[in-house]
Amino acid sequence: MLDMSVWKADPGAVQLAEDQVHVWCAPLDRPNEGQLFDILAVDERARATRYRFERDRRRFVVGRGLLRVLLGRYLEIAPERIDIRYESAGRPYVAAPEPIQFSLARAPELVLYAFAKNRPIGIDVEQIRDQPDALSIAERFFSRHESAALRALPADRQAVGFIDCWTRKEAYLKARGEGLATPLNRFEVSLEPGAPARLQWVAGDPEEPQRWSLRALEAITGHVAAICVRGHDWGLACWELGDG
Repeated sequence: MLDMSVWKADPGAVQLAEDQVHVWCAPLDRPNEGQLFDILAVDERARATRYRFERDRRRFVVGRGLLRVLLGRYLEIAPERIDIRYESAGRPYVAAPEPIQFSLARAPELVLYAFAKNRPIGIDVEQIRDQPDALSIAERFFSRHESAALRALPADRQAVGFIDCWTRKEAYLKARGEGLATPLNRFEVSLEPGAPARLQWVAGDPEEPQRWSLRALEAITGHVAAICVRGHDWGLACWELGDG
């Protein structure tokens, strides 16, 4: 699933410098789901029980449990002791003295985590699939220029172009902590094949695109992913999370 020239094996202990961004990928179907449930907070366990289907419940437990495992590594405390809280728009954050920020995104079978210090960060991932209504959705929600760029793509590229645009927009909104409260047509991202991912325009703030780095994470078979980070002075490391 992962291109191992980009995604390295789990190194175990990790340290996060202020000029680094770390991204982790893990499958959501894992053998240690029961152990991960044991480290969840009371509210997370309650949320897990509300899932109608067992597969969805297990994948939620794995997604939240692995987040705690990774935060425990960075903060050097037991995963079950981590105090995860939520901002008014729903973005999770950890109540800890160390200024670590994180974002997570799930596709049906995998989860991505992104971590940074002292800088907002957002990540999104989507499974590549047929999008017969891609153009109509773009016309309704994307900016005029994005819709035109999508329509100009060859028909066999439009589904991926749509998902490229969607994940880049989601990553930016997550980094801003705003969710979908901000209309998607109030800012623009690149989506043309071969063009680097970038934030191109934000309504009412011509300087905003210069404040953010937007990068595609393309080495996940069958998926499109993007990461958005405040600033430009950072390097990226990508790892596949082990089973330990």
